[in-house]
Amino acid sequence: MDTQAETPPKLRVIIGSAVLALFVVSLPYGIRHSMATFTPTDMPPAHSATSPLLEVLILSFPRPDVEASSKIMATTINSYLPYIDFNVTLSVFTHSTSHTAFADVRKVFASANVTFYTDTDEHPDHWSGQYLHIAEAFRWVIERPTHAEWVMLVEDDFPICGGDRGWDALKKVMQVLEARSPGQRVTTKRQGGFIGTGGRYGI
Repeated sequence: MDTQAETPPKLRVIIGSAVLALFVVSLPYGIRHSMATFTPTDMPPAHSATSPLLEVLILSFPRPDVEASSKIMATTINSYLPYIDFNVTLSVFTHSTSHTAFADVRKVFASANVTFYTDTDEHPDHWSGQYLHIAEAFRWVIERPTHAEWVMLVEDDFPICGGDRGWDALKKVMQVLEARSPGQRVTTKRQGGFIGTGGRYGI
C-alpha cells in the first residue's frame, strides 16, 4: 500500500496551468532575444596619443578568508582582462600592507597587463577606512606621470557581467560621458556615471 500523500488533482491542474502560462508569456521575449543581432559599440578614442581614455581601478582590502578573497579578486580581474588595450588600462590598488590574497593574485597575474600597487603611506591623523582607501587610490592615479581621462572605480568583488554585452554597455556609458564638451567638464568640476557591473560571486 502506497502511504505517500498524492497531490490533489485540482492542485496539479493549477500548478500545471501556472507553469504553462509562464512559458507562454516568456516565449516572445526569449525568441526576440535569440534573434536579436548584437552590434558592438565603439569605445571613444583617447584625447592623447600617450594617455588612455579609461583606467579600471580595482580596490582591494583583506578579507578573513584568504583563499576566497583570492578567487574573488582573480574572477574580477579576469572579467576585465579581455578588454584591456592601449585605450583602457587595468590596475589593482590596496592601502593594506598585509594583504596576503593581494600578494598571491599579483603573482598569478605577473605576466598579464595589470598594474598592482600597495600604498604604504601612513596617515596617523586620519581614520583608516574606506574613505581613506578611496582617496589614496585616486591620489595615486592622478599623481602618476601618465593617467587616463576617466577612472572607473570598482571593488574587487565586482566583475563585469555579461561578457561582450556587459562591456558594450560600459562603452555606451563612455560615449555619453565623452559627448559632453571639454569646456563643460571644466565648468562643472566633476562628471561621472554609475554602472552596475554585477558583483555576484559564489564559491
